[in-house]
Amino acid sequence: MKVSPRGIESRKVPFGVSLLSLSSIAGLGRKGLKALVKEFGGNLGAVWDASPDQLRVVLANSNVPSSGAIASLIKQDATALIEKGHRKLEELASKRIHVVAPQAMPDKLRDISDTPSWLFVQGELGLLHNTPTVAVVGTRKPSEQGLTATRVVARLLAAYPIALVSGLAEGIDEEAHRTSLHEGVRNVAFLGHGINYHLSEKSRLLRRKILEQGGAVVSEYLPDEHYRKAYFVERNRLQAALANLVIPVEANPKGGTAHTVRFASKYERSVLGIAWKNANGILEELEREGHAAVHIFTTDGQKKLDEIFRILAEEYGRETDTLSLVKRKYLQERRSRRIRRKDIEKLIEMLEDAAVDAD
Repeated sequence: MKVSPRGIESRKVPFGVSLLSLSSIAGLGRKGLKALVKEFGGNLGAVWDASPDQLRVVLANSNVPSSGAIASLIKQDATALIEKGHRKLEELASKRIHVVAPQAMPDKLRDISDTPSWLFVQGELGLLHNTPTVAVVGTRKPSEQGLTATRVVARLLAAYPIALVSGLAEGIDEEAHRTSLHEGVRNVAFLGHGINYHLSEKSRLLRRKILEQGGAVVSEYLPDEHYRKAYFVERNRLQAALANLVIPVEANPKGGTAHTVRFASKYERSVLGIAWKNANGILEELEREGHAAVHIFTTDGQKKLDEIFRILAEEYGRETDTLSLVKRKYLQERRSRRIRRKDIEKLIEMLEDAAVDAD
Protein backbone atom coordinates (compact mmCIF):
# COMPACT_ATOMS: atom_id res chain seq x y z
CA MET A 1 0.00 0.00 0.00
CA LYS A 2 1.43 3.32 -1.04
CA VAL A 3 1.27 5.94 1.70
CA SER A 4 1.17 9.62 0.78
CA PRO A 5 3.49 12.15 2.43
CA ARG A 6 0.63 13.14 4.74
CA GLY A 7 0.11 9.56 5.87
CA ILE A 8 -3.07 8.96 3.84
CA GLU A 9 -3.44 5.42 2.57
CA SER A 10 -4.99 6.97 -0.49
CA ARG A 11 -6.05 3.84 -2.35
CA LYS A 12 -8.22 2.98 0.63
CA VAL A 13 -10.21 6.20 0.21
CA PRO A 14 -13.64 4.98 -0.97
CA PHE A 15 -15.16 6.13 -4.24
CA GLY A 16 -17.88 8.19 -2.56
CA VAL A 17 -15.45 10.01 -0.28
CA SER A 18 -13.12 10.77 -3.19
CA LEU A 19 -15.96 11.99 -5.40
CA LEU A 20 -17.33 14.31 -2.72
CA SER A 21 -13.82 15.49 -1.81
CA LEU A 22 -13.06 16.45 -5.39
CA SER A 23 -16.49 18.03 -5.89
CA SER A 24 -15.55 20.77 -3.43
CA ILE A 25 -12.69 22.01 -5.64
CA ALA A 26 -13.64 25.28 -7.35
CA GLY A 27 -13.33 25.08 -11.12
CA LEU A 28 -13.25 21.29 -11.40
CA GLY A 29 -16.98 20.92 -12.03
CA ARG A 30 -18.86 17.89 -13.35
CA LYS A 31 -16.76 17.87 -16.51
CA GLY A 32 -13.54 17.50 -14.53
CA LEU A 33 -15.05 14.95 -12.17
CA LYS A 34 -16.30 12.84 -15.07
CA ALA A 35 -12.84 12.98 -16.66
CA LEU A 36 -11.25 11.69 -13.46
CA VAL A 37 -13.86 8.93 -13.04
CA LYS A 38 -13.35 7.91 -16.66
CA GLU A 39 -9.60 7.67 -16.01
CA PHE A 40 -9.66 5.92 -12.62
CA GLY A 41 -13.11 4.27 -12.62
CA GLY A 42 -14.31 2.82 -9.34
CA ASN A 43 -10.78 3.16 -7.95
CA LEU A 44 -11.13 6.93 -7.76
CA GLY A 45 -8.97 6.87 -4.63
CA ALA A 46 -6.01 6.46 -6.98
CA VAL A 47 -6.36 10.19 -7.70
CA TRP A 48 -4.56 10.89 -4.44
CA ASP A 49 -1.53 8.85 -5.58
CA ALA A 50 -1.37 10.24 -9.13
CA SER A 51 1.25 12.79 -10.04
CA PRO A 52 0.23 16.40 -10.76
CA ASP A 53 1.33 15.90 -14.38
CA GLN A 54 -0.89 12.86 -14.80
CA LEU A 55 -3.88 14.71 -13.35
CA ARG A 56 -3.19 17.78 -15.46
CA VAL A 57 -3.14 15.73 -18.67
CA VAL A 58 -6.41 13.99 -17.79
CA LEU A 59 -8.13 17.30 -17.08
CA ALA A 60 -6.58 19.14 -20.03
CA ASN A 61 -7.76 16.39 -22.42
CA SER A 62 -11.30 17.16 -21.27
CA ASN A 63 -10.79 20.90 -21.75
CA VAL A 64 -11.05 21.70 -18.05
CA PRO A 65 -9.76 25.28 -17.56
CA SER A 66 -6.81 25.81 -15.20
CA SER A 67 -6.11 22.08 -15.27
CA GLY A 68 -2.55 22.56 -14.00
CA ALA A 69 -3.60 24.62 -11.00
CA ILE A 70 -6.37 22.17 -10.13
CA ALA A 71 -4.01 19.20 -10.39
CA SER A 72 -1.57 20.90 -8.01
CA LEU A 73 -4.39 21.73 -5.58
CA ILE A 74 -5.52 18.10 -5.48
CA LYS A 75 -2.04 17.07 -4.35
CA GLN A 76 -1.39 19.94 -1.98
CA ASP A 77 -4.75 19.86 -0.15
CA ALA A 78 -5.35 16.10 -0.19
CA THR A 79 -5.75 15.69 3.58
CA ALA A 80 -8.19 18.55 4.01
CA LEU A 81 -10.16 17.53 0.92
CA ILE A 82 -10.48 13.93 2.03
CA GLU A 83 -11.61 14.98 5.50
CA LYS A 84 -14.25 17.18 3.89
CA GLY A 85 -15.35 14.27 1.70
CA HIS A 86 -15.81 12.04 4.74
CA ARG A 87 -18.00 14.67 6.41
CA LYS A 88 -20.12 15.06 3.29
CA LEU A 89 -20.56 11.30 2.95
CA GLU A 90 -21.63 11.00 6.58
CA GLU A 91 -24.16 13.77 6.06
CA LEU A 92 -25.61 11.97 3.04
CA ALA A 93 -25.64 8.64 4.87
CA SER A 94 -27.71 10.22 7.65
CA LYS A 95 -30.38 10.82 4.99
CA ARG A 96 -30.10 7.27 3.63
CA ILE A 97 -28.35 8.53 0.51
CA HIS A 98 -25.91 6.11 -1.13
CA VAL A 99 -23.16 6.97 -3.61
CA VAL A 100 -23.07 4.42 -6.42
CA ALA A 101 -19.68 3.85 -8.08
CA PRO A 102 -19.31 2.73 -11.74
CA GLN A 103 -18.71 -0.92 -10.82
CA ALA A 104 -21.91 -0.98 -8.73
CA MET A 105 -24.10 0.65 -11.38
CA PRO A 106 -27.42 -1.21 -11.98
CA ASP A 107 -27.16 -3.40 -15.07
CA LYS A 108 -29.82 -1.52 -17.03
CA LEU A 109 -27.93 1.76 -16.55
CA ARG A 110 -24.44 0.34 -16.98
CA ASP A 111 -25.22 -1.27 -20.34
CA ILE A 112 -26.20 1.96 -22.14
CA SER A 113 -23.73 3.96 -24.21
CA ASP A 114 -24.06 7.09 -22.05
CA THR A 115 -24.00 5.39 -18.66
CA PRO A 116 -23.82 7.75 -15.68
CA SER A 117 -20.41 8.20 -14.06
CA TRP A 118 -21.99 7.87 -10.61
CA LEU A 119 -25.37 8.03 -8.91
CA PHE A 120 -26.76 9.36 -5.68
CA VAL A 121 -29.60 7.13 -4.51
CA GLN A 122 -31.81 7.88 -1.53
CA GLY A 123 -33.86 5.04 -0.12
CA GLU A 124 -34.03 1.45 -1.33
CA LEU A 125 -30.95 0.95 -3.50
CA GLY A 126 -31.90 -2.65 -4.28
CA LEU A 127 -34.98 -1.46 -6.17
CA LEU A 128 -32.71 -0.46 -9.08
CA HIS A 129 -31.47 -4.02 -9.46
CA ASN A 130 -33.38 -6.93 -10.98
CA THR A 131 -36.80 -5.33 -10.56
CA PRO A 132 -39.37 -5.08 -13.38
CA THR A 133 -40.12 -1.41 -13.96
CA VAL A 134 -42.53 0.69 -15.98
CA ALA A 135 -41.90 4.37 -16.68
CA VAL A 136 -45.10 6.44 -16.73
CA VAL A 137 -44.30 9.92 -18.04
CA GLY A 138 -45.92 12.87 -19.75
CA THR A 139 -46.64 16.55 -20.04
CA ARG A 140 -46.53 19.05 -17.20
CA LYS A 141 -49.81 20.50 -18.49
CA PRO A 142 -52.14 17.54 -18.93
CA SER A 143 -55.82 17.48 -19.83
CA GLU A 144 -58.35 16.02 -17.42
CA GLN A 145 -58.53 12.94 -19.63
CA GLY A 146 -54.75 12.64 -19.49
CA LEU A 147 -54.82 12.70 -15.70
CA THR A 148 -57.64 10.15 -15.61
CA ALA A 149 -55.74 7.90 -18.03
CA THR A 150 -52.68 8.12 -15.78
CA ARG A 151 -54.74 6.97 -12.79
CA VAL A 152 -56.06 3.99 -14.75
CA VAL A 153 -52.53 2.97 -15.78
CA ALA A 154 -51.25 3.28 -12.20
CA ARG A 155 -54.12 1.26 -10.73
CA LEU A 156 -53.67 -1.55 -13.26
CA LEU A 157 -49.95 -1.63 -12.46
CA ALA A 158 -50.69 -1.93 -8.74
CA ALA A 159 -51.81 -5.55 -9.03
CA TYR A 160 -48.27 -6.70 -9.84
CA PRO A 161 -44.78 -6.62 -8.25
CA ILE A 162 -43.58 -3.93 -10.64
CA ALA A 163 -41.98 -0.60 -9.71
CA LEU A 164 -43.15 2.65 -11.29
CA VAL A 165 -40.52 5.03 -12.67
CA SER A 166 -41.16 8.72 -13.26
CA GLY A 167 -39.59 12.14 -12.94
CA LEU A 168 -41.40 13.85 -10.05
CA ALA A 169 -42.43 16.71 -12.35
CA GLU A 170 -45.81 18.44 -12.30
CA GLY A 171 -48.63 16.99 -14.34
CA ILE A 172 -48.56 13.38 -15.55
CA ASP A 173 -45.44 12.42 -13.55
CA GLU A 174 -46.89 13.76 -10.33
CA GLU A 175 -50.22 11.98 -10.87
CA ALA A 176 -48.45 8.72 -11.70
CA HIS A 177 -46.47 8.93 -8.46
CA ARG A 178 -49.47 9.96 -6.34
CA THR A 179 -51.93 7.34 -7.58
CA SER A 180 -49.46 4.46 -7.63
CA LEU A 181 -48.25 5.27 -4.11
CA HIS A 182 -51.85 5.33 -2.91
CA GLU A 183 -52.24 1.84 -4.40
CA GLY A 184 -49.08 0.55 -2.73
CA VAL A 185 -46.72 0.56 -5.72
CA ARG A 186 -43.03 1.17 -5.02
CA ASN A 187 -41.65 4.14 -6.97
CA VAL A 188 -38.34 5.25 -8.43
CA ALA A 189 -38.07 9.00 -9.07
CA PHE A 190 -35.26 10.45 -11.20
CA LEU A 191 -34.33 14.07 -10.50
CA GLY A 192 -33.05 16.76 -12.85
CA HIS A 193 -31.06 18.35 -10.02
CA GLY A 194 -29.04 17.43 -6.95
CA ILE A 195 -30.54 15.09 -4.39
CA ASN A 196 -30.41 17.70 -1.59
CA TYR A 197 -32.45 20.16 -3.66
CA HIS A 198 -36.28 20.32 -3.75
CA LEU A 199 -38.18 21.98 -6.58
CA SER A 200 -41.26 22.61 -4.45
CA GLU A 201 -42.96 21.67 -1.22
CA LYS A 202 -45.25 19.40 -3.23
CA SER A 203 -42.32 17.44 -4.64
CA ARG A 204 -40.77 17.27 -1.17
CA LEU A 205 -43.90 15.61 0.21
CA LEU A 206 -44.06 13.14 -2.69
CA ARG A 207 -40.40 12.26 -2.19
CA ARG A 208 -41.05 11.59 1.48
CA LYS A 209 -43.91 9.24 0.63
CA ILE A 210 -41.82 7.43 -2.00
CA LEU A 211 -39.13 6.77 0.60
CA GLU A 212 -41.59 5.78 3.31
CA GLN A 213 -43.07 3.14 1.01
CA GLY A 214 -39.77 1.48 0.13
CA GLY A 215 -38.96 3.43 -3.03
CA ALA A 216 -35.91 5.30 -4.25
CA VAL A 217 -35.02 8.82 -5.39
CA VAL A 218 -32.11 9.01 -7.84
CA SER A 219 -29.85 11.74 -9.24
CA GLU A 220 -26.59 11.83 -11.19
CA TYR A 221 -25.99 15.46 -10.20
CA LEU A 222 -23.90 16.63 -7.29
CA PRO A 223 -26.01 16.81 -4.12
CA ASP A 224 -26.52 20.59 -3.97
CA GLU A 225 -26.78 21.32 -7.70
CA HIS A 226 -29.84 23.30 -8.79
CA TYR A 227 -31.84 22.31 -11.84
CA ARG A 228 -31.04 23.27 -15.42
CA LYS A 229 -33.16 22.67 -18.50
CA ALA A 230 -30.51 20.37 -19.99
CA TYR A 231 -30.47 18.28 -16.82
CA PHE A 232 -34.10 17.25 -17.28
CA VAL A 233 -33.32 15.93 -20.76
CA GLU A 234 -30.33 14.02 -19.38
CA ARG A 235 -32.49 12.67 -16.58
CA ASN A 236 -35.00 11.37 -19.12
CA ARG A 237 -32.43 8.95 -20.54
CA LEU A 238 -32.11 7.29 -17.13
CA GLN A 239 -35.88 6.89 -16.80
CA ALA A 240 -35.95 5.20 -20.20
CA ALA A 241 -32.90 3.05 -19.48
CA LEU A 242 -34.16 1.69 -16.16
CA ALA A 243 -37.61 0.92 -17.54
CA ASN A 244 -38.61 -2.31 -19.23
CA LEU A 245 -41.59 -0.46 -20.67
CA VAL A 246 -42.08 3.27 -21.25
CA ILE A 247 -45.64 4.63 -21.28
CA PRO A 248 -45.94 8.27 -22.42
CA VAL A 249 -49.51 8.96 -21.37
CA GLU A 250 -49.97 12.41 -22.87
CA ALA A 251 -47.33 14.77 -24.22
CA ASN A 252 -46.26 17.28 -26.83
CA PRO A 253 -44.36 15.46 -29.61
CA LYS A 254 -41.60 18.07 -29.27
CA GLY A 255 -41.50 18.21 -25.47
CA GLY A 256 -39.39 16.52 -22.83
CA THR A 257 -41.37 13.28 -22.94
CA ALA A 258 -40.43 12.88 -26.60
CA HIS A 259 -36.80 12.72 -25.48
CA THR A 260 -37.70 9.85 -23.15
CA VAL A 261 -39.33 7.99 -26.03
CA ARG A 262 -36.29 8.52 -28.26
CA PHE A 263 -34.00 7.25 -25.52
CA ALA A 264 -36.26 4.22 -25.07
CA SER A 265 -35.93 3.42 -28.77
CA LYS A 266 -32.17 3.93 -28.60
CA TYR A 267 -31.86 1.50 -25.69
CA GLU A 268 -34.35 -0.96 -27.23
CA ARG A 269 -36.94 -0.57 -24.49
CA SER A 270 -40.60 -1.19 -25.25
CA VAL A 271 -42.87 1.84 -25.72
CA LEU A 272 -46.66 1.76 -25.41
CA GLY A 273 -49.03 4.55 -26.41
CA ILE A 274 -52.20 5.46 -24.52
CA ALA A 275 -55.21 6.25 -26.68
CA TRP A 276 -58.68 7.66 -26.12
CA LYS A 277 -61.21 9.49 -28.24
CA ASN A 278 -59.75 12.77 -29.50
CA ALA A 279 -56.40 12.11 -27.84
CA ASN A 280 -53.74 14.30 -29.36
CA GLY A 281 -50.08 15.10 -28.93
CA ILE A 282 -47.50 12.35 -28.97
CA LEU A 283 -49.84 9.44 -29.81
CA GLU A 284 -49.79 10.03 -33.58
CA GLU A 285 -45.99 10.18 -33.52
CA LEU A 286 -45.82 6.88 -31.60
CA GLU A 287 -48.12 5.17 -34.06
CA ARG A 288 -46.06 6.47 -37.03
CA GLU A 289 -42.99 4.93 -35.42
CA GLY A 290 -44.74 1.57 -35.15
CA HIS A 291 -45.39 1.53 -31.40
CA ALA A 292 -48.53 -0.20 -30.18
CA ALA A 293 -51.24 1.63 -28.22
CA VAL A 294 -54.10 0.64 -25.95
CA HIS A 295 -57.44 2.41 -25.69
CA ILE A 296 -57.30 3.09 -22.00
CA PHE A 297 -60.97 3.87 -21.36
CA THR A 298 -62.28 0.63 -22.89
CA THR A 299 -62.59 -2.74 -21.17
CA ASP A 300 -60.53 -4.45 -23.87
CA GLY A 301 -57.80 -1.81 -23.65
CA GLN A 302 -57.53 -2.13 -19.89
CA LYS A 303 -57.42 -5.91 -20.07
CA LYS A 304 -54.69 -5.73 -22.70
CA LEU A 305 -52.59 -3.40 -20.52
CA ASP A 306 -53.20 -5.61 -17.48
CA GLU A 307 -51.91 -8.62 -19.43
CA ILE A 308 -48.81 -6.68 -20.53
CA PHE A 309 -48.01 -5.91 -16.89
CA ARG A 310 -48.62 -9.49 -15.84
CA ILE A 311 -46.31 -10.89 -18.53
CA LEU A 312 -43.58 -8.42 -17.55
CA ALA A 313 -43.73 -9.52 -13.91
CA GLU A 314 -43.65 -13.18 -14.88
CA GLU A 315 -40.61 -12.62 -17.11
CA TYR A 316 -38.75 -11.71 -13.93
CA GLY A 317 -39.95 -14.88 -12.24
CA ARG A 318 -42.30 -12.94 -9.97
CA GLU A 319 -45.44 -14.65 -8.79
CA THR A 320 -48.43 -12.72 -10.07
CA ASP A 321 -51.99 -12.46 -8.88
CA THR A 322 -54.46 -10.33 -10.78
CA LEU A 323 -56.65 -10.02 -7.67
CA SER A 324 -53.86 -8.99 -5.30
CA LEU A 325 -55.10 -5.40 -5.44
CA VAL A 326 -58.63 -6.57 -4.59
CA LYS A 327 -57.30 -8.49 -1.59
CA ARG A 328 -55.39 -5.42 -0.34
CA LYS A 329 -58.56 -3.35 -0.65
CA TYR A 330 -60.51 -5.95 1.30
CA LEU A 331 -57.94 -5.94 4.11
CA GLN A 332 -58.09 -2.15 4.23
CA GLU A 333 -61.86 -2.25 4.52
CA ARG A 334 -61.73 -4.93 7.21
CA ARG A 335 -59.47 -2.75 9.35
CA SER A 336 -61.95 0.13 9.37
CA ARG A 337 -65.35 -1.63 9.25
CA ARG A 338 -67.30 -4.24 11.15
CA ILE A 339 -67.82 -6.77 8.39
CA ARG A 340 -70.63 -9.24 9.00
CA ARG A 341 -70.56 -12.92 8.11
CA LYS A 342 -73.34 -12.43 5.55
CA ASP A 343 -71.16 -9.80 3.83
CA ILE A 344 -68.39 -12.37 3.49
CA GLU A 345 -70.84 -14.97 2.20
CA LYS A 346 -72.08 -12.55 -0.47
CA LEU A 347 -68.48 -11.82 -1.48
CA ILE A 348 -67.69 -15.56 -1.77
CA GLU A 349 -70.80 -16.08 -3.88
CA MET A 350 -69.81 -13.24 -6.18
CA LEU A 351 -66.27 -14.63 -6.58
CA GLU A 352 -67.61 -18.10 -7.35
CA ASP A 353 -69.84 -16.64 -10.07
CA ALA A 354 -66.86 -14.74 -11.48
CA ALA A 355 -64.79 -17.96 -11.52
CA VAL A 356 -67.49 -19.70 -13.53
CA ASP A 357 -67.56 -16.82 -16.04
CA ALA A 358 -63.78 -16.97 -16.34
CA ASP A 359 -63.90 -20.67 -17.17
